Amino acid sequence: MRTGRPVRNQSDRFWEKVLRNNLDQCWPWTAQTDADGYGVFKYRRGINSHISLHAHRVAWILTNGDPGDLLVRHFVCGNRICCNPQHLATGTDADNAADREKDGNTARGDRSGSRTHPEKLKRGRNHYLAVLDNAIAKEIRSLYPGLSQKALAKRFGVSNGTIYNVLHGKHWAFNQ
Repeated sequence: MRTGRPVRNQSDRFWEKVLRNNLDQCWPWTAQTDADGYGVFKYRRGINSHISLHAHRVAWILTNGDPGDLLVRHFVCGNRICCNPQHLATGTDADNAADREKDGNTARGDRSGSRTHPEKLKRGRNHYLAVLDNAIAKEIRSLYPGLSQKALAKRFGVSNGTIYNVLHGKHWAFNQ
């Protein structure tokens, strides 16, 4: 027998965190959001089992049923915290990418992840494809006048392009 506080209806728990306006407007999520600005809800999957889902997905599930493998997209408004089921649609990754492009939310240039969060990029020896390290790059530079790029590539087991990039500071920059 379970003791403690009573189990509340999942639908009631969810909708009390949504500011429901008229049907044409966005219904903003008023509780926790993730780092990307999407609402987050702990969805109960059994007596003691929960999973964190985006709030707009839960709104879709509670209104229309489980979409399975399809994504739930902000088709009408593009507003990440909107939970109005009339603003949502299911679709594929390609549909979602088209929505992002249409809304101007595709991150390019100064808005791309490599520029906004460069600390997250694995560079140098920390990159999973790295064969070289700083010491080897310095050794390649010291050997270059005497050995050709092709010979250096063969010796260190990398491509001619990698040697070129090391020698010209494009990979393994001189200040590393």
